[in-house]
Amino acid sequence: ITAMEAQAGGCVVLASDKGALPETVGDTGIVIPGEPGTENFSTQFCAAAENLLSDDSLWSRLSESALNRSKQNDWRNVAARLLNYIASYST
Repeated sequence: ITAMEAQAGGCVVLASDKGALPETVGDTGIVIPGEPGTENFSTQFCAAAENLLSDDSLWSRLSESALNRSKQNDWRNVAARLLNYIASYST
């Protein structure tokens, strides 16, 4: 939920590839492979952050994508999709 909240604020999310984060972040942020807490992960995370902060066009594109994705995942849209899914199996 934290990643989705950040997206709703137009923030670009840097996330690990663990759990549902890759699906949540999608192409609206940067997903970093590896095990959080390891030196390799930290190095990749820092490089991704540096790249993001030094590339205004990348930041703008990902920020806009994050806002658009958050609108798809607002509670009204999620509830409507869930009801449609349930209805498709109740006929």
